Formats: sequence, structure tokens, C-alpha cells
Amino acid sequence: MKSHLKSDVWDYRDQKHRLIDQATRSLANRTHMMAVSTTDTGEIHVHGVQYVLSHKEFEDVAKAREIFIRFEEPAFWERLLERFQLHEEDLLFLFDDDYEIEESASVFGEFQCGSVKGVIGVVGPRRMHYEMVVPNVRYFSHLLEELIPA
Repeated sequence: MKSHLKSDVWDYRDQKHRLIDQATRSLANRTHMMAVSTTDTGEIHVHGVQYVLSHKEFEDVAKAREIFIRFEEPAFWERLLERFQLHEEDLLFLFDDDYEIEESASVFGEFQCGSVKGVIGVVGPRRMHYEMVVPNVRYFSHLLEELIPA
């Protein structure tokens, strides 16, 4: 499995922006969740919106819109990166108190290589399959650290 996932992004290893975008797309497809990534330079990648909108927790369009609006706010991502620094963990879990939608959750992993620092993760219902999501988020955050040119 892991070698197949690595091959999904390998062709983009010399193009930071495309590498992160493809890793985000692969994470979404692998987990069937909405995957999001960002770097401290402000680039944001979102893939798998169709997956998150298929869950009953996201049926209220107005509330779902709030999540998308939040992801466009640089301050949200700055706070997320700060939380990684405070907790010194490789994964961060966010639950519905961090969003407008009850019973929603996110799992994010941090990556850093040279001057590039960012996060990659998934957003979905709190009832997501953590036993599948967590290893995939961890894998892609570590893969980005390995492949992003320094």
C-alpha cells in the first residue's frame, strides 16, 4: 500500500506546490474524507469535498459553508500551526468545538522540510474510522517531509 501511495506523488517531488496538492488529493481518495493542506506561505489545497458532503453531519449547507470559510482564513491555519508548536505532537485532533458543525472532527499532521512548514489532514464526521485515517494522515505528513526539496 505505502509504495503505491508514494508512487502517486513521486513524479511531483521536485515541484513543492504540486507535490503537496497531489498528496492532499491522494489522502482524500485513500480515506474518502475531505483532505486539506496548507503551508506557512499561505497556499491551501482542498480535495474530496464530495466525500464530506455525503455525510449526514454536513447536510446543513449553511453550517458546512462555515467550515469552508474558516479554511480560507489564514488566521485559522496560523493558530493550527501554533497548536502543533505548543503540543509538540505529530498529529492534532480537532472536534466540533473547533467548528460550527456538531459531531465533526479533523485529524492533522504537521510537516516541515527546510523553510517549508505546513499541515495536512482530513475533515469529516466525528464517527470517522480513526484506525484508517490516523495512519494515513501520519504517512502523508511524513512523506511530505521526506520528499519536499529542502
